[in-house]
Amino acid sequence: MRTKIEVPTNLSGFTLKQYQRYSRIEEPTDEDLLECFLDLDKDFIYNIAETSFQTLTAKITGLITAKIPLVHRFKHNGVEYGFEPDLDGCTYGVNRDASTYLGDVQTYHKALEVLYRPVVDKHKGRYTIEPYKGTTEVSESFKDVSLDIVLGMTVFFYDLTNDLLSSIPKFLLRQVQEELQQRQDLEKNGEHIKKFLHLLTEMLD
Repeated sequence: MRTKIEVPTNLSGFTLKQYQRYSRIEEPTDEDLLECFLDLDKDFIYNIAETSFQTLTAKITGLITAKIPLVHRFKHNGVEYGFEPDLDGCTYGVNRDASTYLGDVQTYHKALEVLYRPVVDKHKGRYTIEPYKGTTEVSESFKDVSLDIVLGMTVFFYDLTNDLLSSIPKFLLRQVQEELQQRQDLEKNGEHIKKFLHLLTEMLD
């Protein structure tokens, strides 16, 4: 007897809880992938046709490794949550806790509560959210949030971090070079400057 296995067509069909379960496995296999994301038991998986097994694992892998856009607002348990609209002006608490909780998949639900807070006002496409007061027991419920929201958040910060890392060294080197140009005769001391800049580059790396 053939059993039809339904696979979500996008990440909204998976939850953070499933992703965290999969991430807890040290060396996950394709069997673990199907067990965690499709809630199939091992005995059932072993009896799936080989072609179906390969198709299922390829579909899920493709979904969870795709680049996902940031979701700015979503509804959860009847409440609308909005992503922190002003990262440049966010508080010390938001910055500290978001950086901490984004460092581990098992605390992503807490990162969601830090960065997504209840929307209190909307006007012409803009919105404001509640001030951050720390994580609460509400974060546990965020384990049921769909994976497109979670991975959209993490990809956003990954890209943001990469942009900062790629721009900061260049900026610092430029600043140092300008300072040296003001204080020294570049023609007479060019070799010393090159050595200094090389040393600074190694330190930054």
